[in-house]
Amino acid sequence: MANKLRVFISSTMKDLRNERQQVVDRLNFLGFEPVNAEEFSPNGQTSWEVIEPKIRDCHLFVLLLGDSYGWEPKSGYGGGEGKSVTHLEYDAARALNIPVLPFIKKLEYGSKEDKLRDAFREAVAAWDTGHFRAEFELAKDLADKVAKALVDFCTQTALKELLRLRDAQLTPPPAAVQSAESLPVHDNDKWVLLGGAGLSISAGYPTANLIISSLAAQLWPDVAASDIYTRYSFDEVAEYYESQRGREALLQDVKALLDTPQKVWPTGAHFEAVKKFKTILTTNYDPLFEIACMTSSIPYVVITPSDPKLPEKGKVSIIKLSGTLSELESLRLTAKDLQDVMANEAFFTVIKQSLAGRKVAVVGHALRDAHVLKALTESGVSGPGVYVSPNPGPAADIILQRFNLQAKPQKADAFLASFDPDSVM
Repeated sequence: MANKLRVFISSTMKDLRNERQQVVDRLNFLGFEPVNAEEFSPNGQTSWEVIEPKIRDCHLFVLLLGDSYGWEPKSGYGGGEGKSVTHLEYDAARALNIPVLPFIKKLEYGSKEDKLRDAFREAVAAWDTGHFRAEFELAKDLADKVAKALVDFCTQTALKELLRLRDAQLTPPPAAVQSAESLPVHDNDKWVLLGGAGLSISAGYPTANLIISSLAAQLWPDVAASDIYTRYSFDEVAEYYESQRGREALLQDVKALLDTPQKVWPTGAHFEAVKKFKTILTTNYDPLFEIACMTSSIPYVVITPSDPKLPEKGKVSIIKLSGTLSELESLRLTAKDLQDVMANEAFFTVIKQSLAGRKVAVVGHALRDAHVLKALTESGVSGPGVYVSPNPGPAADIILQRFNLQAKPQKADAFLASFDPDSVM
């Protein structure tokens, strides 16, 4: 059940088009789900009948106020009230007790007077009944400030609790799929799954960029996080953070970030994976594959660099290349950690035995991590394997050729639902 944090973006369109797009791009980059009118499809309903449920289904409401007050409907919902659509959206969010994050654009010198616009701005920012707000001038400046506010909601205890209260109103309990008896582990040994961050992000876990943003905010509070994660990888930032704050602080901060404000549950891809693969390699720290096994009554064993046990007959082997969140000390976060993984002969012996002579299905993984490339290069995998991505693009051609992979332009859920490990691909 995918459950990303959903963020409704409310603003006038004409004067804030570029700003809206910058915010949408940044939300996607951090692993949030932007809910914006540009993506709504006509369905025969009135505009408000489309908009209001979208607001109701969100965790957060980002309000952008620019030069224009916006169009005021004369009929239908809000007709004759003298309020713009943006104002009506804001009122709806407040009535639903959705946390509102206002960002107000500084007016240019000589801007036309607009009493309704100015009154709305004053109401939103009012000391006693409004909200604390941030001001911006440029679209990039806005995107950085929105990102910082959202990172705060994922890290600060009080704000995280607000989101948990909101999520409890939105999220139904996971559907029960528990089997009465243990399911047999699939006996086909031709294929190995390599699952990456894309699977976890789809379920609702944060991206590495959000974690970098949080660590960077503590190290360089006056520097925009986008200036950090466009220059450095996660393991590089983690290594520097550890050198400044210590190993325990790094582990606890990562643990806190992966303790998401919203409920996260395995997606259909996770459930299909544990039913169809005897061996799963993953760089993800989270327990989603393990939960999918437990919920489906499928026996499994977890193998990590700190516990390089051998696979067990009749159990799914979940080989966690970067450690597991359930054992904090097992996490491999820094550049040095990854070098240690590659030097871990006992662990790589298990990996090589698991991959040798088998085909690989790569799902949700960019194949850039050094220890993953080492595993694929040295293990004698058979081919051709498959590389699953909604949009592989020409940039994937080098990786596809290097590891004898065929591109499958599909989403993970759809691919794994239709995947037959007994077929020859």
